[in-house]
Amino acid sequence: MLSTPRCRRGFHGCLLRGGTGNRRAGALIAALLGNRSLRRALRKAAERFRCVAVDEVTEEDLLSPRDTGLHARSVRASLGQVDAFVSHSWGDDGTCKMAALRDWASEFEAAHGRRPTVWLGKGSIDQTSVAADLAGLPLYLLGCRSLLVLVGNTYGSRLWCVMEVFAWLQMGGRREDIQIVRLGSRCSLADDLSRFSLESSRCGLAADRERLLGAIEAAFGDFQPFNRCIRDIFAADDRGEARVCIGASEGEKT
Repeated sequence: MLSTPRCRRGFHGCLLRGGTGNRRAGALIAALLGNRSLRRALRKAAERFRCVAVDEVTEEDLLSPRDTGLHARSVRASLGQVDAFVSHSWGDDGTCKMAALRDWASEFEAAHGRRPTVWLGKGSIDQTSVAADLAGLPLYLLGCRSLLVLVGNTYGSRLWCVMEVFAWLQMGGRREDIQIVRLGSRCSLADDLSRFSLESSRCGLAADRERLLGAIEAAFGDFQPFNRCIRDIFAADDRGEARVCIGASEGEKT
């Protein structure tokens, strides 16, 4: 099941983390996994892990969370063998996200000689049993080689998006494997996270927000330690944010 060294390091790191901060983070990851044992959660994640060939994704798939049949275009995958976990906000422009994904895929092909595969929530999660699949989210992150973050104006205010970045790092993902693509010249993940506040964060579903806030409060005691944790992620590291701007005018591109 653990088909790459990074998968094995991340899994065993979750089992062995120490220190107060790491215990809090570990408790939050456990809550996201539904408080199942890691080994049981891993077996379930391996059974349900799916990916989408990037060329199967259309602009319509990125416009809204409405079911567009993308899951039917996904295939089973092994943990550790998917090229990127795509993290994005439904509040950001779908056309810009599609352009960004295509540009990233072209860069990937130029570097690796093949088209990439991605984990994309709408395609990789069975839309008839979303709750069951979301419980495996930290392990789906672990199963991808990189985290592709499509940063638009709403990204930093979306709680699920922030949780994906947080869980990537807690599950053993490296900062250098976070690929940040800005959807406009004024979009900055570092700036957004430096101002992050749970109190003003949003989710598409109220029930999801309550579940996540409850898990965070149970793990961290109150919201402020988690806020500080998120604000510190890129506090001294704005690396990679100027790699590409999609949706900005030529004069605005960095």
